[in-house]
Amino acid sequence: MHFERVQYGIPARYEDNQRCIEAIVQATCSDPACGGLILTGDNFNKKSLLPKHQILFKEIYTRLQAAGKQLWAIDGNHDGSDASWLDTIAPEINANNRVIQLGNLKAAFFSFQDRVSLYERIKQVSNEVQVLVLHGKLLDILTWAKSQKEPDYDFGAQEIRETGLRHSTTFMGDIHTYSDFHDPVGDNWFIYAGSTEMTEISEGNIVSQRFGDHYDTVKKYIRFFPGRPHGENWEALDLPNRPFLKRVISTAEDIPHVITTLDRWVHDHPKGMLAVHYPYSLRDVLQPYLSSWKASLLSLSDVPLSSSMAKPLQEMKEIDILTIAEKELNPDQIEILKVVLTNPHFDEELKRTLSPTQPTI
Repeated sequence: MHFERVQYGIPARYEDNQRCIEAIVQATCSDPACGGLILTGDNFNKKSLLPKHQILFKEIYTRLQAAGKQLWAIDGNHDGSDASWLDTIAPEINANNRVIQLGNLKAAFFSFQDRVSLYERIKQVSNEVQVLVLHGKLLDILTWAKSQKEPDYDFGAQEIRETGLRHSTTFMGDIHTYSDFHDPVGDNWFIYAGSTEMTEISEGNIVSQRFGDHYDTVKKYIRFFPGRPHGENWEALDLPNRPFLKRVISTAEDIPHVITTLDRWVHDHPKGMLAVHYPYSLRDVLQPYLSSWKASLLSLSDVPLSSSMAKPLQEMKEIDILTIAEKELNPDQIEILKVVLTNPHFDEELKRTLSPTQPTI
């Protein structure tokens, strides 16, 4: 939830987030078939917390209690520390290191932690649980994560399978966009519900086996049905978030048509958020429209790119990066970059490249 965060420094984003949270709380309290609410980490945006946000969270818990609903939560990488804020709300909602009965299934809950510790804990419960609740990045879901992973925390479907876990569903926090992945060898499903907070523009590079390489700008939450067949026991529901569109334009497109459709989107979504990425050569063509769009929207991210930067850096191949470098770096710098990009043991090769040929004093 990143409960107290004012995203992008825009107060309206805080209001949007609270509206999404309220929609989930109301749905939980009003549905007689609903047993409770699970929060998969980053309930708060940071480890330090103002009392007013603690009080607001407590009020949510009180409403759920009054409706006869359970609340279970874990800490994420943003709000996790040696002591948990969850314990100050009510110790019973802190589900970390607990195995909890969800309908006819058992679920193990683990707050954000280093990978070695996480795998050891999963091994201890792998024979008795059918559901995991975790916080972190699944490498198999992110198109860029394998080259930018944090080895202490990011984890993979194969490694989870090797702990002994089979035929399970793992619900995860961290990524703000709905996505899913199925490991056919272990028959394990991995699900990101999304977030009540607006997805960061940079978080669009996800994959989903149900929706493909699809960036869904509508916020989601998940309803989990323990009694349904494995692999079919969750549904994604939309949240009332602010309209948001990320549009990458290429010179191969019909530019007048692109402008017309974007202009229509802005007109149909007043006070929405728009991120436009386009080749720098189209700057003059788009300029007359950008100012009017900015006036109509809550936020406009206007990103002109050079011809060699038509895609995010994390998706670039070595040849793309070298092409850009040739325009920006001197020959010696380019040579160093080539060594780093093309040689897996670049440290030794780099020493030879930088070693002086003559002794110096």
